[in-house]
Amino acid sequence: MYKCPNCKNKGWKPDELSKKPVQVAGTDYVGSMVLRYRYCMNCGYKFKTREVFDSEVKPAPDLFGEEIK
Repeated sequence: MYKCPNCKNKGWKPDELSKKPVQVAGTDYVGSMVLRYRYCMNCGYKFKTREVFDSEVKPAPDLFGEEIK
């Protein structure tokens, strides 16, 4: 769970409408990165978080069988 960088979720209590102190407002996918737009239910502060996904790159298959001279 993310904490608000502004108020650190101090004094927040869950209610019927919101169970989490920080909600996701939107998501953008950029290459191997995900940007999430979040807002705090306690103080109303809006901020972005970045999640980077590293994928394993496999070596390319040998197309020619031998080195080209």
